[in-house]
Amino acid sequence: MTITKTKAPAPALTNIFASAPSVKAPAKATKAEGRKAFAVEGLSELAAINAMLGTLEGLKETFEAQVKAAGLDLYVQESLRYSSKPDTFNLEDDKAKGQYQMRKRSSVSALTDEEVTLLAALNIPFEENVKVEEHFFFNPALLQDQKVMVKISNALQKIKDLEGVQIVMKQEAQSKTVVSDGSIEAACKTIKDKDQLAAVLKIVGVQALKTIFDSPEMRDALLVLEGAGIKLVPDASPAAKGKKK
Repeated sequence: MTITKTKAPAPALTNIFASAPSVKAPAKATKAEGRKAFAVEGLSELAAINAMLGTLEGLKETFEAQVKAAGLDLYVQESLRYSSKPDTFNLEDDKAKGQYQMRKRSSVSALTDEEVTLLAALNIPFEENVKVEEHFFFNPALLQDQKVMVKISNALQKIKDLEGVQIVMKQEAQSKTVVSDGSIEAACKTIKDKDQLAAVLKIVGVQALKTIFDSPEMRDALLVLEGAGIKLVPDASPAAKGKKK
């Protein structure tokens, strides 16, 4: 018997380019990563202080808003009691003293249309702060013609050469509406509603607050904050305590 051997079919070839796996490009180093770093003493301390200042700034805004709200409430009460603008008054707490004052809003800050409408309705004075006065001036192009300049100096109305030429030009006034020196006083004298007076004072005035802590020691200041539930330096972790032993 003759045995015929058959060859197995060759495996189909695949396109190695089509089936090639994708390789991600190496991450590009950022400029900061590629820069050479130098050791500098004091950098850690500075960074730590800046981190602390950021935390303290947020805390300051919170408590400043709280104290100013209390100060404004007292200011309104005093105003309603005497129907006049209260003077600067003192504030006090267990370990601190302060002063509260309502100052006129800066003339740099223009009143909005809504604020102007409210003040006008309540007869609270305000004023126009003129930046550019309205005025007339000669067209600068005329200054190039000496003959025309002579004629202008002699008799503007009789110069025939200027027929059809715009001789006089107008500069429009530029101004903004701001609070006046009497705005706070008028509000304190005329407004009898507590909430309305507080709202108007926030428009025409700026709250000024000055504080003095009784102790110069930083430790005492930290203790006050800790008493309010604020720990800037938390207790060491158990692991850290174990290392110290």
